[in-house]
Amino acid sequence: MLARKIIRLGNSSYAIALPKEWIKKSELDKGDYLTVIQQTTGELTISPSVKKDSIKTKNFDFSHKNIEEIKRELFGAYIQDYNIFDIKITKEKKKLVKQLLKGVTNFEIVEETDDKIRAKDFFRLEEINVDNHVRRIEHSTQSLFDEVRNFLLSDKPSEESLAEIREIENDVDIFTALLTRIFFKGMNNPSFLINLKKDSISIFNNWWLVFNLEYIVDNLCKIAEIKKENPSLAIPEQVIKTFNAIHENYNLCMDAFYKNDKQYAVNVINKRPVLKDMSRDCMSSSNRHIKKFAENLMEIDVTIEKINKVVLYNLM
Repeated sequence: MLARKIIRLGNSSYAIALPKEWIKKSELDKGDYLTVIQQTTGELTISPSVKKDSIKTKNFDFSHKNIEEIKRELFGAYIQDYNIFDIKITKEKKKLVKQLLKGVTNFEIVEETDDKIRAKDFFRLEEINVDNHVRRIEHSTQSLFDEVRNFLLSDKPSEESLAEIREIENDVDIFTALLTRIFFKGMNNPSFLINLKKDSISIFNNWWLVFNLEYIVDNLCKIAEIKKENPSLAIPEQVIKTFNAIHENYNLCMDAFYKNDKQYAVNVINKRPVLKDMSRDCMSSSNRHIKKFAENLMEIDVTIEKINKVVLYNLM
C-alpha cells in the first residue's frame, strides 16, 4: 500500500502523485488520459486508457541449437509477447521449427528462404474471452480422464485411441501457452487487463488453474503411454478404484473453483487422506509399471490440492 498526500490545485481541484512504477507498467506519459470511476463504496478506481500494442520483433539464430534450446527460446519469446519471430535456421532444422510454430496460437509464416523464416502473430489478445478458453482446457481435461480410463480397461489399446489422447494433450498445451502469455502481459500492463474485463486476482486464478490442469493432463498421458507400451498388463482393480476416486475429487474441486463454494473445497480436503491411502496401496505392488501408475495418480492428487488451495485463499 502506498500513501499519497493530496495537493490542492486552484479553487476546485486536487491532485495526487501517481507511482512511477505504475506509470511505466501502464506505458503512460505526460498528457495521457486516465479514467476515474467513483465507486458506491466511496473509493476511486483509476485506470489507464487502453493503448494499441507496439510491434515487438525477436531475432533467433537456431543454426547450432538443439531441440530443447529451440523450444525454450521460442516459448520464452511467445509468453513475453513478441509479435514477430525472425529465425535463422539450417535446412535440416526447418521442418522442426515449423512444427513448433504450430504450437503457438496464430503465428503464421509470412516469409521463408533456405536459411530464414519470418513468423508473425495475427492474434488480437485484447479480443480474447479468457473464461471461454479456461473452460475449454477444463473440458479437455475432463474428457481426458474418461479417455484414459477407457484406454486402461481395454484389452487391446489402439494407436487411434492413443492418438486422440495425444491430440487432447496438444490442444491443452497450446491454450495453456496462450493463457500464460495473457497472464504475464496482464501483470505488466494494467490497461490490458481492463480491456479483458479482468483484475490481477482473477487473471492469476485463471492462469493458476490452467497451469495445474496442464500438469494433470501430462500425468494422465503418461499413464496412457505406460499402458500402450505394456498392452497385456492387467490393471488391478485397486488402481481403477483409485483413478475413479481421484477423478471424482477433481470434479468436486472444479465445482468448488467455479462456484466459489467453501464447503466443496473443504470436502476436497476431507477426501485426501483416503486418496493417499489408496495410492499407497497401489504403490505396494511388486510390478514396476503399476508403481508408476500410482506415482502419476499421486501427482494428480497433489495437483488437485494446489488448485483447491486457491479457492480456499479467495474465500478467507
